[in-house]
Amino acid sequence: MKKLRKRATILLIIVIAGSLSMAFNVNRTEATAPPAVQWNQQYPLNQGTSSVTALVQTSDGGYAFVGSNSTCDWLYKTNSAGNELWNKTTYDIIGNDGLMSSSAVALMQTSDGGYALIDSYDYYHANSLYLIKTNTAGNQLWNDSFPGYYVGPTSVVQTSDGGLVWGCTYNNALLPEPNYICLNKTDSSGNLLWGKEYGNGSMLSSFVLTGDGGFAVVGQGSTGALLMKTDSSGNQVWSQTYAGFNKFSCVVQAADGGYALASGNGLIKTDSSGNLQWNQTYGFTIDSIVQTNDGGYALAGGNVLVKTDASGNALWFIDFSESVSCMVRTGDGGYAVAGTAAGSGGRSDFWLAKIAPALPFSDNFANLNAWTVQDGTWTVVSGGVKGTSSFEALMYAGSKSWTDYQVAVPVTISAGGEASIVFRYSDSNDFYWAGMGCW
Repeated sequence: MKKLRKRATILLIIVIAGSLSMAFNVNRTEATAPPAVQWNQQYPLNQGTSSVTALVQTSDGGYAFVGSNSTCDWLYKTNSAGNELWNKTTYDIIGNDGLMSSSAVALMQTSDGGYALIDSYDYYHANSLYLIKTNTAGNQLWNDSFPGYYVGPTSVVQTSDGGLVWGCTYNNALLPEPNYICLNKTDSSGNLLWGKEYGNGSMLSSFVLTGDGGFAVVGQGSTGALLMKTDSSGNQVWSQTYAGFNKFSCVVQAADGGYALASGNGLIKTDSSGNLQWNQTYGFTIDSIVQTNDGGYALAGGNVLVKTDASGNALWFIDFSESVSCMVRTGDGGYAVAGTAAGSGGRSDFWLAKIAPALPFSDNFANLNAWTVQDGTWTVVSGGVKGTSSFEALMYAGSKSWTDYQVAVPVTISAGGEASIVFRYSDSNDFYWAGMGCW
């Protein structure tokens, strides 16, 4: 793995008549040591093979996930420590209603605190979909069924008007071109507003809501991996295929307006028009991507969680004994991953783990020319404060979010004293300090 060089730049130190003026830059960088696994939980069903297909962090700080096992599909809700609060099967939610075999394939928490999920099922041997809306307790409010030849994988997102957009692949072997991608929008009550079809011979893997209110759609085209951009009404704006890649499995919109996409064991970065900028490969199949606050990416799949810099160079990784299929970035700057763990009697269980936020520093400042700063939130207060001891010359400032920034502040110290900059991680009682000058 390639290590990112730790850096911080001291711009100016001037000592005049017992006063120390300091100006310095704080640059976001990422440590190479992985953060800790805070907890992990298994959810035994004792019913064959289980797999998690979608994971969200909920507004109360807990988690919800959907998955399937040998008998049915499940919606689970946990608290912030991963302790199960409730679970429901899709049979519990909507009743059997002709379902012969099914697979929960997509989940999101809606603005009212409830959930929207998509269940793919075999309706008398024709692949079909249910779009299901529940309340906060997982009880059904409404559902729409789409019998026919609709298959997953698929995605569902909520738009700013409260509506839901979901996508799928229409597959009918009787047609000359049997596959094409569909996007559909409903209002908040499930009434269909519009439906769009794209690309004969194409298959959907995933899509995301973009910053302009449109959608970025990925999957497999007739000549290679497919990335397509639409407007907010689902009208295609542009489409690109990439002959060097078979299909894209997931996508995120990057902070620069471009896209990061997974294809097998590869991470591909494009600009906002889909033009290829770079690609990197890793030793596992990528199932999930998020962009991190420092402009890098976190990748999950196989048995691994990997953190990269903004160019896709690996910084650290965590190996799990469990199989990872889903990942989300958590509100505290950490990660949650979900998948499958070995259960008793040769069966497998649903599994969920929480990864701590990366520590703000990876060393003890013994070398003041090699600071390491990680993504997170800094609080610095303008104006210097004279401490009561040589270690209490603190720099305070106003709240700063994570961007590179410069702070200049005068600190007055008594003769022979020491001026220090003291850093504190907001989720810890531990202080990290670096002394500067006048001792």
